[in-house]
Amino acid sequence: MRIAAFIVSVLVSSALALGGTLLVVFAAPPRVDWTLFLATVGLVALVFGPLTLGSLTAYWDFGGDPARRRLLRRWIVGVVLAEVAGVAAVVAYAVLNGSPWWLVVVFSGGGALLTAVALVVGPALQRRDDASRDPRPTWVPITRREITRKVVTVAAVFAGALVVGLVVAVVVSTTVDGLSDILPSGLGFAVALAFFAGAITCVTTTLSFNRALREATGRDPALVQKVGRVVLRGKAVDLDPGERVAAARYAQVVAVTLPFQLAYLVMLYAGLAIQQVQGLLSGTSPFALPLLVLLVVVLVAFLPWTLLRIARARRYARAHAAEADAAPRAGLQAQAETPQEARADSDADARP
Repeated sequence: MRIAAFIVSVLVSSALALGGTLLVVFAAPPRVDWTLFLATVGLVALVFGPLTLGSLTAYWDFGGDPARRRLLRRWIVGVVLAEVAGVAAVVAYAVLNGSPWWLVVVFSGGGALLTAVALVVGPALQRRDDASRDPRPTWVPITRREITRKVVTVAAVFAGALVVGLVVAVVVSTTVDGLSDILPSGLGFAVALAFFAGAITCVTTTLSFNRALREATGRDPALVQKVGRVVLRGKAVDLDPGERVAAARYAQVVAVTLPFQLAYLVMLYAGLAIQQVQGLLSGTSPFALPLLVLLVVVLVAFLPWTLLRIARARRYARAHAAEADAAPRAGLQAQAETPQEARADSDADARP
């Protein structure tokens, strides 16, 4: 169910983003090209802000504890402020281009509706997940075999997409009349597409690890923040015995998931950078150079920070390996489950 919900949310958000883009381009075309940036910023805030809020409320348990409720309120305020900024960007776009008044109404009303839907659907999915949740302890460490299988899957998808894309580009440019000059751009597009395919695979193949992360922290977002300060930031925070167990387990999981997240970001930015380079060389995109510079700056800043977090997580996991197994797992042992079987319900969600 969780993976199916993830796929549906991606499809819906992509369709909304595409629909909003078409609405801007065809119903309210810009008089000045650079103002498209304002419409894009507004569209991203109004679509992906509610998506983030819905994902958080579906993934984590924000009920009961006051610290969790405060955290949820902060997230709601943050998303609403981002949407207000998005509406302001849409208003600026409409004023600068003389767009019809209903464009602002559609965008702002759509953002408000999506936020309301996120606050209803997210908790509903959380309750449904809790109702079907196995009451036995289900946290188990991620095995090296699982990691290897995920890495092989990502590499295979990337290589397969690259080979297919390159073959198609060469065949089309050499067999179709009048298209012989598109070979360089076709090859660039094929490489970018392979990076995008690898990035998406990094996300989808590691969704099954999310259950381990949630079980490690009892689905408590406030506890995740607390142990994250200890594990990833090296802060001296007093932890009770149960929190130390959660921190040790959290460290084991994030030490595996962070490298996949880093690979996702690098592949995504590589694909986007190739597109910007092509736009810069062809002169068809006025935003190619600033976007390319932004991508490079963000990636250069993000890489050392992420590598440092990975190193800290691995050190903490090694130093506190015994604490991760402090809680009894008799229920798991009685069932003779392997780590893969313990997470089978997450993988099974991908099946129809």
